[in-house]
Amino acid sequence: MSVANGDDLEITSRTRVHRFPQRGKYDLETIYGILDMSPMAHISFIKDGMPALLPMTFWRVDDVIYFHGAAKNRMFGSFDGLPSICFTATLLDGFVAARDALHHSLNYRCVIAYGEAEEVTDPTEKLQGLKNLVDRFYPDRWNRIQPPSQSEFERVTMYKFQLKEASAKIAAEEAPYPDFTDVKVWSGIIPVGLRMGEPVFAPGIDPASVPPQDFSNIEYVTGKRTIDAGSFDAPAAKPGHAADSEDRVPGPAFAFYSPPLGGQIETVFRSADGSSKTVKATVGETLLVAAKTAGIVGVVGDCGGCAVCGTCHVVVSDEWQQSFGGANEWEAEVLEYVEGGRQPGSRLACQMVISEEMNGLVVTVPEAQR
Repeated sequence: MSVANGDDLEITSRTRVHRFPQRGKYDLETIYGILDMSPMAHISFIKDGMPALLPMTFWRVDDVIYFHGAAKNRMFGSFDGLPSICFTATLLDGFVAARDALHHSLNYRCVIAYGEAEEVTDPTEKLQGLKNLVDRFYPDRWNRIQPPSQSEFERVTMYKFQLKEASAKIAAEEAPYPDFTDVKVWSGIIPVGLRMGEPVFAPGIDPASVPPQDFSNIEYVTGKRTIDAGSFDAPAAKPGHAADSEDRVPGPAFAFYSPPLGGQIETVFRSADGSSKTVKATVGETLLVAAKTAGIVGVVGDCGGCAVCGTCHVVVSDEWQQSFGGANEWEAEVLEYVEGGRQPGSRLACQMVISEEMNGLVVTVPEAQR
């Protein structure tokens, strides 16, 4: 959808810019331009009667903003009773150093929008949304990477809202407040902003073994800055993936990733009271999946198996600890905050992939989780 100059949103009492009204912009061309160069936004909501705020990445398709997160995200839970949100994206362009204290300021571009969050429940729209998020920063990367599995897909919740009530505010001072020339101190503009650094390959990757990655969309988000002139220059048009739906080229048909599954083994879950239950676990799945399938009390996985909540904490029995590598850095950090404290043999069940060698594995569910 092309946006013509003068295609304005209706000004409301919430979007009208009162302080320096000349900085207010209500045309979609300006609003879209700021949003498309903002890698993150902040979304405010009401949770348990109190205001809350979360940083989120987002993407835009025409006049609709999408964002997503883990299904147990506390913000999403608040939407059941009160879906109203305030969304803001800000780009910092410079520091303004005046000769007097009151007029020190910032150069920036900002969009504030109000809307009603609506869950994306259509699987096709949700899958396309995940692809749009990846392609927003990495053109054509979606078709090269491993797609989410069915269970991963179900652990993600996605919301959207329409840009009906929004405005932009732009502070772009070319020089500081001109008074107080008798004060002999440096005064001027210090341009700042995002700048893409030199990409660093992941450990164990031979750069010659993989095709090059197109970073043009990240370059668009970070822009190009000419420090000497104190100016900001962005590409005239966003390269790669287009934001507007009619300009996008549909990708190939989507297919969930299915991990290679093998036979089944037996795993024993013990409770702190000494009782135990033997369950079947399928090779290739995680111990969390096996526990939830068998209804093991205390192995919850509130985050859906993303290794962020610690509610699938189990303790591997002494005789089995030597058979496993230790927790990775991320898992170890989460284990430091689990209910009841970390113990020798503590692991997150969501990070333990079942193998044939694990037949007979014994783990204990900590009392604090039951």
